[in-house]
Amino acid sequence: MPSSSEHTELIKRALVQDQMAQKALFAQYYGYVMSLTLRYMGSREEAEEMLNDVFIKVFDRLRQYNENYPFEGWLRKIAIHTCIDRIRSLRKLPVLSDLTSLLHTTSDEQDFIWDKEVDILPILQELPPKYRAVFNLYVFDEYKHREIAKILGISEGTSKSNYSRAKAILKKRLSREVNEKSARQMAYSLKSQRL
Repeated sequence: MPSSSEHTELIKRALVQDQMAQKALFAQYYGYVMSLTLRYMGSREEAEEMLNDVFIKVFDRLRQYNENYPFEGWLRKIAIHTCIDRIRSLRKLPVLSDLTSLLHTTSDEQDFIWDKEVDILPILQELPPKYRAVFNLYVFDEYKHREIAKILGISEGTSKSNYSRAKAILKKRLSREVNEKSARQMAYSLKSQRL
């Protein structure tokens, strides 16, 4: 990781279309942006396409970056909004009616916990795009439902409902993954005992 002054110089060079500086920034932040786009998109191919779109926007808007703030935060915002814009453009995020009256949420909505040994990404990518977007914004990016509603053009109640449904789907799938993992471990243990 370059020092702060080296990083600032790299950004200045990228600003004047220095391709070596742009390649260096791309290489430096590739993994970070890819991890974000993988969470929002349904496949690795879509995530890679989004990653390219993110960096095109970054280099086009580099003049808007304020060096008094962390570059990573600015980049993160662009990545998230690029993914959300793509989901919207594909019309995969229909506006639903306000389902507030149907919500049965607990007072502690941040109760989503999973076994860190289970890879959540493939399960997350299987969620419908509207649920995946809300879940990512709420859990990983720490937006409030009021903010998510504004970003996605839905009601706050719909955001809460989509989060609740995403959480239920993920818990069910993760529970199944954990049970399958335990069964495999038990079978292995029994097999080892027989030998």
